[in-house]
Amino acid sequence: HGFQCFNGPIFSVDGKMLRWTDTFTQKIHTAEWNGELGTIGESRLFAQVSDGLPDGGTTDSNDMVYYAMFKGNCVLRFTPEGKIHSKIPLPAKYITSCFFGGEDLRTLFVTSCSHPDPATKLDKPDGTVMIVRFADETIKGNPLPLCTI
Repeated sequence: HGFQCFNGPIFSVDGKMLRWTDTFTQKIHTAEWNGELGTIGESRLFAQVSDGLPDGGTTDSNDMVYYAMFKGNCVLRFTPEGKIHSKIPLPAKYITSCFFGGEDLRTLFVTSCSHPDPATKLDKPDGTVMIVRFADETIKGNPLPLCTI
C-alpha cells in the first residue's frame, strides 16, 4: 500500500474502524475493520498533520482519537471524522505515545523518548512519562477487552 512507516494502530470504540499513522508522511489513515474475518477495507486519509510526526495513539470512550506528535511537543485530539478538535501542549519534544489509565480512566499517560544523540543536553523533560488529568468528566478512556492467546 505504499506506506513509509506504518505506526500507532488503534481501533474505534465499536471496533469497526482501524486507524494508523504513516509517520514520515505526517498522515493518519483509516479503514473499515472486520474483526470476525480479520480483514481490512480500503484505506483513506483520516488526517494530514503539520504539528510534528504522528506516532502512537489511543481512542477515548467518545471515539475521539489522540495521537502523540513526535518532535511536536503535543498530543492532537481528533473528532471521529478526522478534524483536529484540540491540541494538548506538553513540555517534551519527542512525544511517542499516549494511553488512558487510572481507576476512572480519566488520566492520559503520555510517553516520550530522549534525544537520539545521548550527548545532547535537553532543557525539556524528554525521556519521561507525562500525566494529563482532564477536568471534563466526559473525557475518559475506553476499557480495552482482554485477549487470550
